[in-house]
Amino acid sequence: MERAGPSSVQPKQQRDQDWVEAWLDDHRDFTFSYFVRKATSWIISKMKEEEEEEEEEEEEEEEEEEEEAAEKWPAFILK
Repeated sequence: MERAGPSSVQPKQQRDQDWVEAWLDDHRDFTFSYFVRKATSWIISKMKEEEEEEEEEEEEEEEEEEEEAAEKWPAFILK
């Protein structure tokens, strides 16, 4: 695995980054399972967000349909 090249980071930051990358390389099983868990969690949360957005859109559409239907009826019938 390639290490990130030195860019505009400070020497201490570069050492810290090198240390973290070396640790991750030395603990590949942990690193792999960690990223799989995080990715799975992220995907699930995005799916839930999409479901909630779809439900909100459906509710808004239903409200609009009800309002349109109410506008078609004469006022005395609705009272």
